[in-house]
Amino acid sequence: MSDERLVVTGAGMRTPVGTNAPGTCGALRAGISRLAAWPHFGFAGEPLNVGAVAAERKDAPWVEKAVPIVSPAIHEALWQAGLYAYTWHRRRVGLFFSTPSPTRPGVLPERLANFRAYVGDLWAELAGNDLVHYVEQAHVGGALALAHASEAVAKGELDAAVVAGFESYLDSVYLDELLGDGRLLTADRSSGIIPGEAAAALVIETAETARRRQAPALATIAALALEQEPTGWTPMRPSQAEALARALQGALAADPGAAYHTIIVDHTGERWRPREWALVEPRALGSLPEDWALWHPVEGIGDVGAAFVPLAVGWATQAFARRYAGPGGILVGAMNDTGERAIVALMPP
Repeated sequence: MSDERLVVTGAGMRTPVGTNAPGTCGALRAGISRLAAWPHFGFAGEPLNVGAVAAERKDAPWVEKAVPIVSPAIHEALWQAGLYAYTWHRRRVGLFFSTPSPTRPGVLPERLANFRAYVGDLWAELAGNDLVHYVEQAHVGGALALAHASEAVAKGELDAAVVAGFESYLDSVYLDELLGDGRLLTADRSSGIIPGEAAAALVIETAETARRRQAPALATIAALALEQEPTGWTPMRPSQAEALARALQGALAADPGAAYHTIIVDHTGERWRPREWALVEPRALGSLPEDWALWHPVEGIGDVGAAFVPLAVGWATQAFARRYAGPGGILVGAMNDTGERAIVALMPP
C-alpha cells in the first residue's frame, strides 16, 4: 500500500543570521541576533534597527531584491531533496512562491514584471517548466502556498513542489508609510514592527515518492488549518482570537493523540500578536503538554512576513533532525492584519 502522507524532503534559507538552513537554525536556537542600525532610514535622529540580508544593504523595493536572495534558498532545498539527479527534468515540479504585496508602496509595475520574468527564467532553468504560482498574502501566504502545493501533489498533478517565501521591509518608501501609520518599533514607541529581510524554501512530496527516490523525509505535514476573522485588526478593534483558536483546535483534532511541545509563531514586535496568543491559551492550548514552548525568530532576524511559514517549517525540520524540540511534533502559527489565520502541524518523519 502506497504512503500518501505529505513530507518535507528539503529546506533552504538565507537570513540575517545564516546563509543556509543549518546555519540559520543553529543561530536561532542559540539566540543570536543580527539586528543592526539601518543606515538609510531613521526617526527623530535615531536609526532604525532591522535584520538585513541584501548585498550592500540595498535600500530598494522587495521586487528588486527577491530573486538574488531567494535563489540560493531554492537551490539548497532542491539539493537537500536530491532533485539534482539526472531524472530531475522528468519530474513535474512546481514552484509556489509567497511574496509581499505587489501593490506595496514603491513597487513599480515594470519592476514587478521584471521580477516575475526573472523567477520564470530561474524556474525554467531548474525545473524545465513554467509552473510558478504566486501567493501574495503576507504572513499567512506561506501557509496558503503550502496548502496549494499540498493539494497539487496529493492529487497527482505534481511529483513534488517547492514552497518558497521572500520578504524585505527594507525600502524607505514602505518604511515611511509604516512610520506614518505608527507601526514601526522606534526609540519613542515600544510596540511596533521590527523590519526584516529573509528567504526560505521547502520541497514537499508524498512519502511514497520520497521512498522511491531514496530521499529521506525531514518532517511529516500532519495538518494545515486555515481560518478567517470577520474583520481585520485595528488598534480600536483588536481580535478576540476566535479564528486562531479554531485553526489551532482544528489542527490538533487531526490527530488527537499527537503531542506538540513547540509552537513557532510570527511575532513581529507589535503587541497585538502576543495578546492574541494569550487569548488562545485558555481555549486551545490546554490540550498541549505542560512543558510546551513558544519560539519566535523576530528577536534574531526581525519580521520576515511572507517568508515566515517556509522558514518556520524549515526550522522544525532542523529541530527534528537534531532532537532539540523534545518529543512529538511542532506547530507553526501565522496571522495577518486582515484576519487570516493559519496553523501548520508537523511531526517527525
